[in-house]
Amino acid sequence: MNLNNRSYEFSAPIIPAASPIDGLITTASLNQPLAVEIVLWDGVRAGYSIQLKLNDFNVGEVKVVSNINEPGDTLLMHLEEQYLMKSGLYHVGFEVTNHINQVSEDSPITPLIVDRTA
Repeated sequence: MNLNNRSYEFSAPIIPAASPIDGLITTASLNQPLAVEIVLWDGVRAGYSIQLKLNDFNVGEVKVVSNINEPGDTLLMHLEEQYLMKSGLYHVGFEVTNHINQVSEDSPITPLIVDRTA
C-alpha cells in the first residue's frame, strides 16, 4: 500500500489446515469456516481495512485494523465453507484498503487445493 510514497511488503496469508507442501486441505476441514491468518506488516495503521480474496474476488467479512494491532501481530479471518464447495485449485489472498485515500493493494496469494473425491 502506498502511503507517503512508501511501499509495504505483505506476506501471503497462512492457512493452518492446508498442507504447507502443496496446499491440499482435508475434506474434514471443509465442514466449517476455514481459518486464515494474516500477519500484519511494517507500516500497518489503525483504520486500514482487510478483506479476503478468493480467485481474485473479495469474499467474506471486512476487518478494520485497530489501535491495539501492531506489525507482526496475526489477524485471524475465516473463509466460509460455501466458497469451497467444488474440487479444484483456489488462490487465497487479501486486499488492504487505506481508509484515508481509498487506495487498495493486494497481497501475494496462497494456493489451496480442495479435493472432494471419495
